[in-house]
Amino acid sequence: MAGFFKGLFGGKAKTPPPGKITFEQIEQASLADVLKMIDGLDPHTTMASATALVRRLYHIGLFDHHVEQEERSKALVLAEALFDDCCKAFASDPVQTAALQNAKSATIEMARQYGVGSLFWNLQEFAISNADTVPYVMKPEHRHLLPDLLTNMPAEMLQGDRHHYIRQMIIQSDYGVQNAVLVMHGLAAKADPAVGVLFSDDECRALLEVPGDYTKGRRVLAGLGLLPEASSASGFVAPAKAKQFIAKVFLDRETRTQADGRLTDLPEHQRLALLVSLSFLRFNLAYNQLRQIFGPEAGDDVFNMSDRNLQDQLDNYARFNTMLAGFTARERQGIPLDLALLDAVEQFDGRHPQTEDDWNRERPYRDMAVVWLNNERVQFQSHLRSRLRATADETWRAEYWLEQEDWLSDPP
Repeated sequence: MAGFFKGLFGGKAKTPPPGKITFEQIEQASLADVLKMIDGLDPHTTMASATALVRRLYHIGLFDHHVEQEERSKALVLAEALFDDCCKAFASDPVQTAALQNAKSATIEMARQYGVGSLFWNLQEFAISNADTVPYVMKPEHRHLLPDLLTNMPAEMLQGDRHHYIRQMIIQSDYGVQNAVLVMHGLAAKADPAVGVLFSDDECRALLEVPGDYTKGRRVLAGLGLLPEASSASGFVAPAKAKQFIAKVFLDRETRTQADGRLTDLPEHQRLALLVSLSFLRFNLAYNQLRQIFGPEAGDDVFNMSDRNLQDQLDNYARFNTMLAGFTARERQGIPLDLALLDAVEQFDGRHPQTEDDWNRERPYRDMAVVWLNNERVQFQSHLRSRLRATADETWRAEYWLEQEDWLSDPP
């Protein structure tokens, strides 16, 4: 064993280790020091000493701060090799071997939550101050790591601080709308990893159902002190010619879509699937918004279409969307609502990916399309709500996304 490691890393014994090595003795030892100890091991090394060395090597590779990647890699190769040798050496003692296996598994699991690259580790590695901690961990590029950080936080602490985390989610969103309720609806619809940790199942459902019950979703944020109990936004005005009004709103969004450069190089079937998905999404959102604001008859009057096939497809999508919204974040397993919509459209068109190669080939397109659909989900609702507040005012500004409605309260 000693010769193997010496040949691998060029180590040379200078100081033999003590007869029994404990992890506490070597907790701060460098890789060079550990190599010296391993090089001097005798054939009768105890399980405790071997375990301490393996543990220290894993800590260098998975937990230590300010260590070069090359050194981490060497430590992990060495840890695996020494671990395998230990298992062989103590094969006749199944109890000790099982203990060694359990210790390794526990260390690997701990590394996922606290080791290199985790948010817990990053906060220390980069010396993030207390004041910058919440903004740092809530960056969009860190969200996939957030569950491991927050699920280990004491429940009382998380409950007391979660409004700070949610506030940062909203502030750091890139939807370009000044409406916290719609932003959180978008994040819930895209299955943002932070949503399932920071909101209860009932709260998640309320956020997902915002297009049909805005008040319920708003109540979630008001209950956290992020919005005032009552909205100060101006009231809605029913348009005199509702069908023409909605047609103009749709035309505004469609014109914006057609001018988007992302459509230019798409194959025709992908372009068509995306455009149909965007249209279905807008129809569904507008239908639900009109029904909740002005009553069921308003949505039915506008969308009483003679094309029964299209009407049936929209009805099916509405039922499908409601079904998905009823699932918890865990039950959806991170599947965005808008991916499910695109998938349904492609299946109807007969262009749904059939093989793993198809999925891999279509992945860049589908990722782009889902982001586009999710942004449209938020921006279209903001557009429509702004227009409905301004139908009596001919001076309404085209930059609707700059209009503030239900934006965040001052920090508590």
